[in-house]
Amino acid sequence: MMHLDFEKKESNCLLVKQQNDKFLIGVAAKNCNTVNYEQDFAKIRKYEKYCIHFETGTTPENIYFINQQHEDNCVDIRTPADISLPYFADADAMITGQKGACLVIRTADCVPVLIADTSGKCIGAIHSGWRGTEKNVTAKTISCMCDNYGSKIEDLHAYILPSIGVESYQVDEEVATIFPDSSKKLNDRWHLDLRHAVVKQLLDMGIHRNSIFASPYDTFSSNELFFSHRKGDKGRNLNYITLK
Repeated sequence: MMHLDFEKKESNCLLVKQQNDKFLIGVAAKNCNTVNYEQDFAKIRKYEKYCIHFETGTTPENIYFINQQHEDNCVDIRTPADISLPYFADADAMITGQKGACLVIRTADCVPVLIADTSGKCIGAIHSGWRGTEKNVTAKTISCMCDNYGSKIEDLHAYILPSIGVESYQVDEEVATIFPDSSKKLNDRWHLDLRHAVVKQLLDMGIHRNSIFASPYDTFSSNELFFSHRKGDKGRNLNYITLK
């Protein structure tokens, strides 16, 4: 597994360094996403789209959000987004082969997984909380990319953006037993290394270890930079990938 490095834009948006000219990956986090989360849902989503438009230059009809459910549904996007609607579909993952499309995953501790086909065929974006990870949403999304767009496993790069770290993620024993290889006791409390669980699923799908890039940032302990649900934040980190 490779270390994921960021470079900071003037706006404080964080761009991933390890990417090629076929896609763009970044996260608009606490110091960049200035949306007022006290507004109603429709206004929040409208201004989140403005934020992504400002950072990427992508037009609103090419910016896609999903209504994340903590499930394993993956939607294949082939039509423009209806800008009058707050999200494209009820799902926790999406893929597309549309040039210029920008897929956005909202997180505040869960694991955002962005998949890029380095040949330029398609991209994928995944919201993987512990429930979605239990359902193997990442593996199912990769299978959809291979089935629907002819992606080859050896061409796929996976990017795990900031999420809660194992030291900060205390869970009950019932959840810990679901992930025996990714849970451990710290000070007599069960903790879950959700990133480790996702990496294991990527490796099980055949993604090469050197094609997996993971951020070491913990959204909880680095709360000055990232929104964290467990810290009580209402805001969301906007993790995005654009197919150029």
